[in-house]
Amino acid sequence: MRGSLLAALVLATLFAACTRLPPKPIGPANEAAWQQRLAKLRTLSDWQLSGRIAIDNGDQGGSGSLTWVEHAPRLELTFSGPFGIGGFRIYGTPNGLFIDTGDKTFYTSDPAHFLARRLGGPLPVDSLRYWALGMPAPDGSPRIRVDQDGLLRHLEQNGWSIDYDRFQTTNGWTLPARLQARRGQVKIKLVVESWAVPAGTVILN
Repeated sequence: MRGSLLAALVLATLFAACTRLPPKPIGPANEAAWQQRLAKLRTLSDWQLSGRIAIDNGDQGGSGSLTWVEHAPRLELTFSGPFGIGGFRIYGTPNGLFIDTGDKTFYTSDPAHFLARRLGGPLPVDSLRYWALGMPAPDGSPRIRVDQDGLLRHLEQNGWSIDYDRFQTTNGWTLPARLQARRGQVKIKLVVESWAVPAGTVILN
């Protein structure tokens, strides 16, 4: 019971912390800068982010730390913190992933059920790997809104609505520092504390 209460408090704090900050004014869209930025982002295949993630489906949720390492098409996600019964790791490719819970490791081509049960809501890994970089996923018909610097500020894709309100620059790349995705009652908040670009020195299993 105490663990569930702690997880709920952490989840509420993470979502509330983001709503207290005033939104940054967005000027007229710079389509030319966006197209240049999008072309550059599509070349980025090696990266790593570290931060915090929270998922809330209206009735329950989870939150904790996230490290995401990408060496396309391979990826590795490590979750730790109050996520239910502890941390776990996912690695492989979007077509087939291994899930290591610490007690056992198993293979799945559809991790959605496991992730929804462990995290408290669906996590669209295939799309999130693009959204985290600040660009639409290649599937679906996205609707976007960009700002005067060509940065993506709002995205609608595959039933999800994603808002970006903070970016940071690392090694010449300006990448999202905070985003929130919504679909129905489900909310996903990703706060990136640090980016590593490229992440080629990280060896994946």
